[in-house]
Amino acid sequence: MCLKLTAVNKLAVGFGVSVPSARDGSVLPVTSDPLQVPAPDLGAAAASAERRGLLPAGALGEFAAVADTLAALRGAAVPPITPASVRLTVFAGDHGIAAQDVSADLPEATRRRAADLASGTGYTALLAHRAAVGVTVIDLAIDSDDEIGGVRRNRVRRGSGRIDIEDALTAQEVARAIQAGRDAATADLDAGAEMLIGSVCGVGAGVAAAAIGAFLTGLEPVDAAGRGTGVDDDAWIRRATAVRDARYRLTVGNPDAATQLRVAGGADLAALTGFVLESALRGIPVLVDDIPGAVAAVLAHRFAPGAERYVLVPAPVPGVLHRRLLELLRTEPLTGLRLGGGIAGPSLLMVPLLAAATAAVDAAPAAAPGDRAPWAIDDWDAELL
Repeated sequence: MCLKLTAVNKLAVGFGVSVPSARDGSVLPVTSDPLQVPAPDLGAAAASAERRGLLPAGALGEFAAVADTLAALRGAAVPPITPASVRLTVFAGDHGIAAQDVSADLPEATRRRAADLASGTGYTALLAHRAAVGVTVIDLAIDSDDEIGGVRRNRVRRGSGRIDIEDALTAQEVARAIQAGRDAATADLDAGAEMLIGSVCGVGAGVAAAAIGAFLTGLEPVDAAGRGTGVDDDAWIRRATAVRDARYRLTVGNPDAATQLRVAGGADLAALTGFVLESALRGIPVLVDDIPGAVAAVLAHRFAPGAERYVLVPAPVPGVLHRRLLELLRTEPLTGLRLGGGIAGPSLLMVPLLAAATAAVDAAPAAAPGDRAPWAIDDWDAELL
């Protein structure tokens, strides 16, 4: 994360960044109020750092700065800074490009994944249960008319368009999907959530995210496409070709955030963008842990500069595209650990670590221990001695 060295100073620098917003603000179905992201509380970060000084020297390691960051985002100058409730929302939608055999999973896997997660089955559901994280699955664009037990339906369309030859969505569908994401975040926050996790569940979503990511970062399609969750050389060629063609379609004109989602995104990606946006507007940290999540965070920033301040990235994703997207966000992963994949897997693995670190700061003694010598220090470079 960008706060590893000097948390408060980095906060002051990083939170001062401002990039012009997109020209298409009118596409967002928002109120008449301007989209203003609250500024993090630097005083709260300083108070957290002061309390950390009451812990043993070197306590929490790199997570010390993470605790300060959460304090700043939550605006909690006094304990507790530990989130009392965390919720995961997964936006499910099919992508027309999946039929071109560009992913490691068959297109019908989207529906099965959504059903499994909603029923508490599988890897993600297990991690969520162990981390005490509530889960909501929302059908934005699954290519089926069947109801799925436990899945909330907020249907924008049945499957998104094949992005190498046609638009993923209409402008109206983009607006509806973004609003669906904002509504989902609002529901979680009104129910008491103090930290959110956002993710997508859709075969082909990675290709759409790679196309937009390549456009945002300037990467060549062959560098942005990646292998997804693992495809052979022939499938990788098809994947890179799809990213190339979708990215080319984005180069016509100078597309803003909403247009990027319309041309090469999908209902799930647009909803995730709205989810990140609303979380930031409400001053609540949100974890995103894959390429679609990073793309959604960048686009949320384009709608409301400053939204990226509330985005937390648990761990790095292999490949250059994720690194370049994080550079646009001016942030770094919370940890250098490779936490693997799965729907929201890295975020769910990170939640207990964040809770433990912040709880230690919350429980720091009220007075400094009296057994430290006046020449003792808390930080030094072990390599230089």
